Amino acid sequence: MVYELTWDNMSTFSTSKKNDAQQAGISLIVVLWLLVVMTMMVMSFSFGIRTEVMLASNYRSQAQALSLAESAVWRGVAMVLNKASAQSVGQIIRLEGSVYELDTGDTSEIKVSLQSSNGLIDLNRAPAELIKGLLLSVNIPQNQSEIIVDSLLDWRDADNLKHLSGAESADYTALGLSYGAKNGLINSVDELARIHGVDDELFDLLSPLLTVYSGQSRIAIASAPRKVLLTLPGMTVELVDNVMLARDRNIDNINLDLIPEEARGFIGAGSDEYIRVSGMAIVNNAVSGIIAEIQFVPSTTSPVTIVSWFQEIDTIFEEANEQ
Repeated sequence: MVYELTWDNMSTFSTSKKNDAQQAGISLIVVLWLLVVMTMMVMSFSFGIRTEVMLASNYRSQAQALSLAESAVWRGVAMVLNKASAQSVGQIIRLEGSVYELDTGDTSEIKVSLQSSNGLIDLNRAPAELIKGLLLSVNIPQNQSEIIVDSLLDWRDADNLKHLSGAESADYTALGLSYGAKNGLINSVDELARIHGVDDELFDLLSPLLTVYSGQSRIAIASAPRKVLLTLPGMTVELVDNVMLARDRNIDNINLDLIPEEARGFIGAGSDEYIRVSGMAIVNNAVSGIIAEIQFVPSTTSPVTIVSWFQEIDTIFEEANEQ
């Protein structure tokens, strides 16, 4: 059979070829777009999986850090309970905010700090002079210092008579606050944040140096941290360095001749009944901390009593790293 090739046939053949080529090109573009879309979907899915894995890992590390911080507190309690035994073999357990690094057996990091409350300034018992010295040590202006000291005295005394620069309930109402002066003992250092003249920044500076558990107007020199010693009248940096050195050599027999006459009236003894035990742990860059106030008075069921327990990282660890 013979086909006759005419112009019309050639034109039709050529058009058919062009259509086939266009359809093939379109199909190729569709396939390429599908590949791009599928690739993006796979990458998105892979990214989502990686994110979930990372989040799960972070949550796990954070949970481990919290658990280790809690264990650090209890290991600190054990250190205090066994302090006498440790001292008999030459290991001195100090209670002035010293930081101890604990063995973990792996790459995680655990630390504990022990601070006896009798070395801190008691908000309920400290005289005005001691509070003024504390404020002076953190460079608070005199007029603000007078407001804070008088307001603290008004907060904790039982009457409604206002000190010269202080604040009673009517003054807090005038400031638009929903509370007034307590006119009673302070139950927690956190109450300091409510006292007239104290802002958040100042509270953060002062709270590590304060307590409501020592029950005394004086501080114990054997367990007072450096910053507390600097609040005493007449105490210079050099004198505090000498006290710290003498304390390191013989914590049980510190020569009071190192203390200026004007500061001796603020030095006392006291027991280590209440101790602030702070634990911190780091696991794969996840950090967690616990600050606990422990009463070391045995009961029928336990050798200690938990007075307070907060999930918070104590600033003492940051200060230890800076030294």
